[in-house]
Amino acid sequence: ILSIIALKRSNCVISVSNSLKRELMEEGINSVEVIPNVININRFTIAKREKSHFTIGFLGSLNSKNKGLEILISACSGLAFDFRLKIGGEGTLLNYYKDLIRENDLGSKCIFTGGIGAQSKNKFYSDIDLFVLPSRYETFGIVLIEAMASGIPVVATRCGGPEDIVIDKTGILTEIDDF
Repeated sequence: ILSIIALKRSNCVISVSNSLKRELMEEGINSVEVIPNVININRFTIAKREKSHFTIGFLGSLNSKNKGLEILISACSGLAFDFRLKIGGEGTLLNYYKDLIRENDLGSKCIFTGGIGAQSKNKFYSDIDLFVLPSRYETFGIVLIEAMASGIPVVATRCGGPEDIVIDKTGILTEIDDF
């Protein structure tokens, strides 16, 4: 808290990631300090479950194509092993994504959970084996640190914030739209 007070007094702007800091500096804001988002890791436990099939998880807003869910759906259509795709989130594009699932013949492999509240996130992550965030732009990516706090490996795009979060030990970074 003292750092934030000191930053405010020095007219410094606070950013949640280095990529957002670079963007702000490109706009002429020269005094930027990075303070990443945080989560309460006590709300998450290492996932322990009996696996009947490999489950890929996605959690995010379904209000725009920025999150890249259509890319993940397309990538899953090419998988040659038994898996499930668990999609958490709600929004105006829900029916669009359900149509994509049908078009890609993934109906029997996909589970839409609807919105996931704070109290249900641990259960969501405990039921997956891999978390994927195929976003086109993220200033941070808090779902990534939630998944990692649950012991789940992650795959994310180099779209800003995830580059500060994902390292070789915890997951894989890939290019935007390259799944």
